[in-house]
Amino acid sequence: MKNRTRKEFAEYLKMDVKKLADKIRYQEQKYNINFGTDFEDTKIYTEQEQYEICKLLEIPTFHISVHNDTENFLSELNREKIKNDFEQLSDLISMIEIADFIKLDENFDDNIIKKLGRDFAYWYARKNGDTKFNDYQWGFIKFSDVAEYYKELKENKEK
Repeated sequence: MKNRTRKEFAEYLKMDVKKLADKIRYQEQKYNINFGTDFEDTKIYTEQEQYEICKLLEIPTFHISVHNDTENFLSELNREKIKNDFEQLSDLISMIEIADFIKLDENFDDNIIKKLGRDFAYWYARKNGDTKFNDYQWGFIKFSDVAEYYKELKENKEK
């Protein structure tokens, strides 16, 4: 809510201006309080006064403090989500570092040969039923082959 004139407040509440003025006047007399500030030929009600009037008239409202609490809650959720995203990203980066990923660039073939070494070449040749690994075969290696090789290495180390 924002500061409103009596007419704007009545429109907001979908009430007749005169009917609202009468109800407010009755509540002012009943509880010996005064709502609004006189300005020219009308009254202006602050946010808090509008809330109090609605409360007295038993009109449900969405009070500003509830709105602020909701905003704080949502921003808290956003902060938690961002924190979780960063933790997941950090985990992913550490997994990539552990996996010794090969940087894909123009020297990919040379890098993969260096990383995998001749042990992989012999393993790949045996897997394909060859007795010898030929350098042209590097072009046919798939990531699934590399994954399978590392899986077997890990299983052999565990034995």
